[in-house]
Amino acid sequence: MEFPTFRYHPDPIATGSVVRSEKKCEVCGAARGFVYTVGTYGLRELDSVCPWCIADGSAHLKFGAEFVDKDSIGDNGRWERVSKDVVEEVAFRTPGFAGWQHERWFTHCGDAAEFLGPMGKPELERMGSEAIEVVRLDSNFQREEWKSYFDSLDAKHGPTAYIFRFFTAASWVGTLTVIDAKSRRILPVPIRSILGAMLHAISVNLRTNASQRSISKG
Repeated sequence: MEFPTFRYHPDPIATGSVVRSEKKCEVCGAARGFVYTVGTYGLRELDSVCPWCIADGSAHLKFGAEFVDKDSIGDNGRWERVSKDVVEEVAFRTPGFAGWQHERWFTHCGDAAEFLGPMGKPELERMGSEAIEVVRLDSNFQREEWKSYFDSLDAKHGPTAYIFRFFTAASWVGTLTVIDAKSRRILPVPIRSILGAMLHAISVNLRTNASQRSISKG
């Protein structure tokens, strides 16, 4: 059986949102070899959902499941609004992701961005200099401070960069959230216009394995 395609989250296995498992899906009752690992929003928490029941909307239709908070798409209206169709595609039929803070899903040019995954230094180096420069500018760190911070980036143990890519090559301006390591305060940091870059970090924050969310809205 061919793995489903997700426009806004093209490789949920690589990002860790979907893993191999022989568990039966609570929606279709079949064990298809993969299950979703992140918590759901909805009438009740679903512990085992296969990616096929996410992609075809079955999980949403049967249980009202949302995999991305609708209000987070466009950061509660702070970023560009998108159509109802786009919101529903991301919220109802796209695997979400887990982060230290409540996730935000980037929007731009009338569309949502695609999520490429949580990244640390090794992953960003594989993405290339453009991705690294985007995160550097967003971090607001300079010289030795940036070098130390970049060396500490880790995809699993924070601080972590969550990387999205727009479907257009336009630059974008928004806000970034950074958690101060000493005070633990959340600090708003302005994001500068990015030289026509297509990559963007949604947040750079401190995250531990214990922070994986399991959220259900009743």
